[in-house]
Amino acid sequence: MGTESACRSASEPTPYGMSLLDQFDHLRVAAYAALDSDRSSLGQYFTPAPVATLLASMVPSTAAASVSILDPGAGVGMLSAAAIIRLESLGVKKIN
Repeated sequence: MGTESACRSASEPTPYGMSLLDQFDHLRVAAYAALDSDRSSLGQYFTPAPVATLLASMVPSTAAASVSILDPGAGVGMLSAAAIIRLESLGVKKIN
């Protein structure tokens, strides 16, 4: 993350007028539209924002000041973005 985005809450609008999650959702839609039928038939799937938000809501509360996230996916980062927003809402100060 650049210094500008590191100082802003992940759920706040960016200079582009959209939240981080909205920006990732636009990337997801564009990436899905660019898939050829072979990749689609092999099961490549990009998580929609509402699904990522639901999954992130399952992250339990923590008293930790620092949390590390490992996203094993290879998409646009929708699950990571939703998890970061959730952890911020729980008061986590440092997210790696």
